[in-house]
Amino acid sequence: MKTSLKNFTKVLLGVAVLGGAAMTQSFTQKPKADKKLAGVHRFYNKTGIPSTNPADFIYQDEENLLCQENQEKDCSAEWNLGTANPVVGQAPPSTATIVPNSAEKGEYQEPMN
Repeated sequence: MKTSLKNFTKVLLGVAVLGGAAMTQSFTQKPKADKKLAGVHRFYNKTGIPSTNPADFIYQDEENLLCQENQEKDCSAEWNLGTANPVVGQAPPSTATIVPNSAEKGEYQEPMN
């Protein structure tokens, strides 16, 4: 009886250790690439030329993708606004920073409103 109780205790301890490891891993893993960081929003490049100048970009509704296929132009990029909220039709604020490697190729097409 003592042997089976020891074995049962070892199994329970093993399950607890594995469960704890799985829980710890879920808190230490990096966020998935498709999850946006707070304050990061996609702005459209009005010039089509690679740029980090906020005046070259405009914010539009994030539910619509406004880039038509064109591998020669830059269509959009993500900007980190910090705690600011984007306003449709406006450029990123001067305090915003462009997110490295977030530019997407294509040609910006203004929405038809």
